Amino acid sequence: MTSTTPGASVAPAPRAHLASVPVYIPGRSAAEAMAEHGIKEAVKLASNEVPFGPLPGVAEALASAVSDTARYADHDSDVLAERYAGELGLTRAHVAVGPGSVGLLQQLTLAYAGPDDDVLYPWPSFIAYPQFSGVVAANRVVVPLRRCSIDVDAVLTAITPQTRIVFIANPNNPISGALRTDDLRRLLDGAPADCLVVIDEAYREFVTGADVGDALQHLAEFPNLVVLRTLSKAYGMAGLRVGFLIADPVVVAAVYATMIPFAVNGPAQAAAMVALDQQAEVRRRCAVIIEERQRGAQELRRRGLGVPDSQGNFWWLPAGDRSTEITVALEQRGVVVRPFPTGIRVTVGLPAENAAFLSALDGVLADDPTRTGSWTLPTGARAQRTADLLDRIRPRLSRTSADARAADRVAARLAELGDDDWALLEAGVGPFGDLAETAEWMASSAGDPGVHVGGE
Repeated sequence: MTSTTPGASVAPAPRAHLASVPVYIPGRSAAEAMAEHGIKEAVKLASNEVPFGPLPGVAEALASAVSDTARYADHDSDVLAERYAGELGLTRAHVAVGPGSVGLLQQLTLAYAGPDDDVLYPWPSFIAYPQFSGVVAANRVVVPLRRCSIDVDAVLTAITPQTRIVFIANPNNPISGALRTDDLRRLLDGAPADCLVVIDEAYREFVTGADVGDALQHLAEFPNLVVLRTLSKAYGMAGLRVGFLIADPVVVAAVYATMIPFAVNGPAQAAAMVALDQQAEVRRRCAVIIEERQRGAQELRRRGLGVPDSQGNFWWLPAGDRSTEITVALEQRGVVVRPFPTGIRVTVGLPAENAAFLSALDGVLADDPTRTGSWTLPTGARAQRTADLLDRIRPRLSRTSADARAADRVAARLAELGDDDWALLEAGVGPFGDLAETAEWMASSAGDPGVHVGGE
């Protein structure tokens, strides 16, 4: 119990429930790794930053805006919000601007959840979901992933009359997969009208899957839908903290009610206005990352290391309880990555950085081949077979319409099958149908645009 004696030497105790709130831990810097391990060089692939400098004009906008830092900035970022809303074909009232999408997540949680409410999210996912729901003392309802994907049926089953918010990262950080179109629609159709469905699209610009849904397309139909976007990732403004929340005006007004004054500083607002003019350059930079992401994932599979289909700017290594050990060994070889309890997240960098990562990983596993013993996706020949099948399917992924959507669904599903799934498929039985044969057939039909699997 806290002492009430004047001049007591013990500080007042915080609210007791905060003891169970997870604290966000940032990725380690290259400098920290070099100092700890006594190495001269290191590359940081730990924080999902893009490996480019500022977009053209951004540095100049920042330099110009610095002269006004003695003045408060536009409190609500009205000019920036109006600009962004116009690009989406929406009114200003549908957009909130905040200090990164994570800042808006906190504001939204403060506005909509409290001690008698449930906040639901799949797991593993973004640490801010349990953190912010814990801060408001809401009941945290965790829905495990199905293999590497969000289990929409399980999410819908877990919703109760007390559920106020459902958080969905799409693509999911750190696992890297994404919700497909039909699953997104089922989630929105099945969620109660008084429950917010928050689709966190921080990595949207890196999505290439033809069947990965765009939540903004459903905004007019679902007043309980909230979409989050950010300039921290593809736009290279992680250090400036600018994000957007797109929702019904009632939700936007509630989010602004919980915002600290002048949350987005003036230089950040000026830089964001310029960054939004650089759409062609953003697409060019994302294309570099996407090409490296696809190449690196296939390189990992050809090394006999299964990884899920990534729609972000990172790979997920499902290393299980050897994750921390592998992470430390990679750092000792000059590559800084991000460990989690069940795997390792590796940011996609420039070609030379990715080559350094793959070389370091080769060395780490050569030192101790048993380090893959806890890998939760197939290793060895099955991972290599997955790579071969995905290579043969890939020509269909560049098409439009149902053909490409079907190929995208099969590719994502194939990449995350476990050893038990492969055993069933190889025996000709199992709950997935003959997925391996389906993939083979799609690959063999890749030159025929009239042949496709599945449908709308």
